[in-house]
Amino acid sequence: DLKSRRVTNLTRPPEGSLGDEQAVISPDGHTLAFVRYTADQSGDVFTQDLRTGRLSQLTHDRTVAWVDCSPDGRSLFVASGRSGPFELWSVDPRGRRAPERLVLGLQTVRRPSAGKGVIAFETSSRSMEAARVLKGRRTVVASGGDYYAPDLSSRGDLALLSFDGGEHIELQRPGEPMRRLLD
Repeated sequence: DLKSRRVTNLTRPPEGSLGDEQAVISPDGHTLAFVRYTADQSGDVFTQDLRTGRLSQLTHDRTVAWVDCSPDGRSLFVASGRSGPFELWSVDPRGRRAPERLVLGLQTVRRPSAGKGVIAFETSSRSMEAARVLKGRRTVVASGGDYYAPDLSSRGDLALLSFDGGEHIELQRPGEPMRRLLD
């Protein structure tokens, strides 16, 4: 609570678990999605209604590592090893439809981030790809071998880290070239 400065735990991981991580709040502010890790280091996506406290488990993969919410709140983008290597999946935050594999033929996918029709993610080769994804097909918007930890705003601004002997923060607004923010 910002007024009282009182800290309240929103989730309550079971005793013996590794805890809840990768939390993201839905655009309407009513739902918290996160990855819950068990003692054996397996992870699944859960949601919690912030008004009622109702907890729902959305995946039963035991291999989820990252989650992000679409800007419209209709999908959660999940990096999961449910079918072998970590791939990008769309999961209904209400649990009403089966998870859908979004992209095939990639290296292991990590750190998905969604914004305004684009999904950015890191691959196992520590490269980054930002792409428009529709019905299993992807159109690359930006990519690079020395980019990682992508984060997209709801407007489509792409912030990421780059490495050329030192770490840098870079920003790309829609329709503009990538530019370095800090040296």
